[in-house]
Amino acid sequence: MNDLLPILGISLGLTLLIEGTFAYIAGIHSGKELLLVFLVNILTNPAAVLCYYFFTVYTQLNVFIIKIPIELVVILIEGLYYRKYASSIHKPFLFSASANALSFGTGLILNAIF
Repeated sequence: MNDLLPILGISLGLTLLIEGTFAYIAGIHSGKELLLVFLVNILTNPAAVLCYYFFTVYTQLNVFIIKIPIELVVILIEGLYYRKYASSIHKPFLFSASANALSFGTGLILNAIF
């Protein structure tokens, strides 16, 4: 449990960097909407990491059996926020899925390296 706080911090920091950069490259330049991307990720990332951590620590389930449903819920929640509050994100669920696939894939690569 002592290793959980650094995991949360690193995961959130990398997610904000990756998904914030993705949003900017995807054409989200409004300060309000970039802030929305950051706030949505501050809401969903720690919750997803905590769910993943507790499911893997306290169950014997396969990692991907846990990660995929958690990521799908994150995409759904983020997409709903983007649909409601972002005027320049025209396909909010596709945007969320793409940003999350990028950060998830980057996380897999970094975990394999380190």
